[in-house]
Order: sequence, then structure tokens, then C-alpha cells
Amino acid sequence: GLSPATRSVCAPWRFACRLPGADWASQHVVGERLRSTGLNVSHWYLPGHFLMGAALGSLPGVERLAQEVFQFWVDERTSLKEINGALGAVVDAVRWRAALGQRPAG
Repeated sequence: GLSPATRSVCAPWRFACRLPGADWASQHVVGERLRSTGLNVSHWYLPGHFLMGAALGSLPGVERLAQEVFQFWVDERTSLKEINGALGAVVDAVRWRAALGQRPAG
């Protein structure tokens, strides 16, 4: 039978953010910069049609989202102080990226 999941076996929650205008290279650099501050962030999300072959053709919106998305992993141990610190690190990373001349689109 089914039994309810307990906290010890639950997957952490992911808080997703986008960095509009990012490309694969800048996404990687910003992700590394965020991880160097201690943030638990992921950004390696290949568009599903990359795995399906050429039959689906090009899906520019999906490809753009995959290059712009960052997910921060949080669970019951993540404090409000850590979340606020993460916000500061994200703002710093965006400013750093903009200073390199890779300004977000829009």
C-alpha cells in the first residue's frame, strides 16, 4: 500500500528564477558564481526536444527558457536569513553580468 512521505524522504523544494537574455555560457558563469557563495543552485536543464531528435524541430521558447532558468534548492533546514542572503547574491550576480556587457533582454 501507499504511505505518506515523511520529511526525511521528501525532495527539496525548488525556487525557480529566470535571467532574461542569458545564453548557455553566461548561465554557466553566473551559476558558478552563485555556487561559490554557497548557494545550492542548478541550471542544467536541456530542452526535452534535444533528447527526442530532429522530429520535433526547433522550439525557440523552450530553448530560451532552458538557458535562462536557475533553480534554488530549499528544504525545511533553509532559514529566512539564508534566503535573504541568496537574494543578495543573485542581485550581485546580475549586476556583475550586466557590467560585463551581457545585459538582460527586454
